[in-house]
Amino acid sequence: MVRLALLFLMAVAGFAQQANAQPTPTQPDPVNTHHVLRIPGQENAKLVADVVYTGEGIDAQKTDLYIPADAKPSNKRSLVIALSGADKAKHWGFYRELGQVIAASGMIGVIPDKRYRRGQTVEGSEDIRALIAFLRENAGKYNGDGSRICLWAFSAGGMLLNVGMRGELPQVKCLVDFYGILDIGRFPDAPKEAAESDYNPIVRMRRDPDKLPPMLIVRAGRDRAPLNEGIDRFLAEALAKNLAIEVVNYPEGQHGFDLFDDNDRSRQIVRRALQFLRENLGEN
Repeated sequence: MVRLALLFLMAVAGFAQQANAQPTPTQPDPVNTHHVLRIPGQENAKLVADVVYTGEGIDAQKTDLYIPADAKPSNKRSLVIALSGADKAKHWGFYRELGQVIAASGMIGVIPDKRYRRGQTVEGSEDIRALIAFLRENAGKYNGDGSRICLWAFSAGGMLLNVGMRGELPQVKCLVDFYGILDIGRFPDAPKEAAESDYNPIVRMRRDPDKLPPMLIVRAGRDRAPLNEGIDRFLAEALAKNLAIEVVNYPEGQHGFDLFDDNDRSRQIVRRALQFLRENLGEN
């Protein structure tokens, strides 16, 4: 396990910079970034910050919960976990506003930190499993239904979707991938052992295709070639197996379009993702 973790560290040290690089002239301050979609009243979401879901002391991993303003114990809401491509991202403006947008759409936004420094995918996957277990047992305290969870991944966070592809977590009802890595092997610097690992989403899908829950994949046409090649291969194989895959191709979209491409098409795609979540979580 330690060797595999190191392999993932080496792999992402080599390619995450490619995957996360933006074709924009300047990078905004992550703390002050904004989501392209705003929903009236989203700022009324109830924030429960820094909930410890695993570990303790300096090893504690925390999550923020964004709860709909009208949520009641008698009407528990489903949960959407955001999988960022970084270890410490829940304080970023983009993810704070994403949590609000999810809450304004009637679900609970779960925005966690995790062990994911430079792509330590093994530890990140373990933390997401721990988070799901925590929500299964404790979601009711926050007017949530721990039996209805979806994972929404961004960028390098796509690798963590392997957690929801194993069939061992029936509460994971769907997956959403926004410009996320789905095939580590498309990156030339990725070690063979990492590319063939069970933590590579395409490998996980190949091994147990029938365990893949409904999935929405959004492809940004202007993204880096290795990332899109991985998405294309994943899609081709999943569709050949007749799996429940929905794809949105955004030809003009760049990596992080829901941050950088402030236009109606970006907002339309985000709204479709929210509707997909609601449909698969039984919120309609």
